[in-house]
Parts: sequence; structure tokens; C-alpha cells
Amino acid sequence: MSKQSSCGICHMTRRHFLKTAAAAGALAAFARHSFAGTPHAASRDVSLFAACGLYCGACESLHRSMEAKQSSAIQCLGCWSNEKPPAYGEKCQVRSCCKKRKIKTCGECDDFPCPTIQTFFTGGPRYELREKYLWQINKDGLAAWLADQKKRWTCTACGSSFAYGDKRCPECGKPVLTAEEELADFNKTKSSIIRHGGR
Repeated sequence: MSKQSSCGICHMTRRHFLKTAAAAGALAAFARHSFAGTPHAASRDVSLFAACGLYCGACESLHRSMEAKQSSAIQCLGCWSNEKPPAYGEKCQVRSCCKKRKIKTCGECDDFPCPTIQTFFTGGPRYELREKYLWQINKDGLAAWLADQKKRWTCTACGSSFAYGDKRCPECGKPVLTAEEELADFNKTKSSIIRHGGR
């Protein structure tokens, strides 16, 4: 099978298969490390990324859920979690499309960016950052993006994770890079990034 040949069953190219397999192998380790020390972290089915490009690891709902002591208090464990996906998960057009195409994010799609995903790039900084994140996945692959996101949402002073809405680390109080600041930086270079296909 040539490098760009596709599987006769799922129509996934060898390149996409290898990228997806590498990412899948890294996901469990990222989830365990990101929430080490929280109740039942090792036994929970956590997804740190969403099909639309959100980094679930920086979502307040996931942070609260990982601290939950009872299952009834778990709100969401990420877009692709089988244990507790978001309430809208099954109705999400983007998630359904990725599932049908056997990919995990729109950034891995040959048709990215399509008109559908472009309608998701509104609604405030965390949602508008989807565009930046999907271009990064498109360029570097899911596993590399996840490693970058884990570093980006970890306090450089104390090593604790923080969320989209935080302006300071919830543990040590040090100012952190906010979603608003990251989006402002992206908007300055967005046209160049898109023109060069994520590069």
C-alpha cells in the first residue's frame, strides 16, 4: 500500500491512520497526567479534545467533573468520552461528521476548512480559538497539538492546570495567558497562517 493509498473499508489514508494511531496512544497518558491526584482520575474515560477544535482540558466543566467525588456530580468528561460526553454531543453536527469520516477533529479532514466548521468560529475567545487550534492540528497533527495545549494550559510557576476563563492560576495566583490574549495574538497573524495552510 502506498503512503497515500486509502483503506477500502474506512477510506482513511495511511498518513491519517498513522497520525490518528499516534494521537490515540498519547491521549490516555495526557489525561492521566493532566488530572493526576484528582479523585478516580485513572479510572475515568476522559477526552481532552473536541471534534470542533476546543481543548476540553481547559474547560471548567471538565475540571469540576474531575474533582467530583460522586458520579452524579460529573457534568462532562470531554467530547469523545464514552462515560460522560457533553449533553449536546449526539446532536453535534461537527462531531457526527468526524465520526462518519473516521477522524477525531476537523483539522484532520481533507475538506478543512469547510463551510460548516467555519460557522463555529464565533461566540467568544474560547470558541473563536477553535480556528487557530484546528489549523495547528492540520499542520502538526493531533498528538503534537495536545502536547502543546497541555503546556499552554499549565501554570509555569506551580505546574497546576487552569481553564479558559482564568486570568490567574487558581492555585498560586500568578497571572496566566488568557484566552482573550491568545486570540488577539492569533488575529494579528491569522491571514498569513491561513494563506500558508497552517504554516
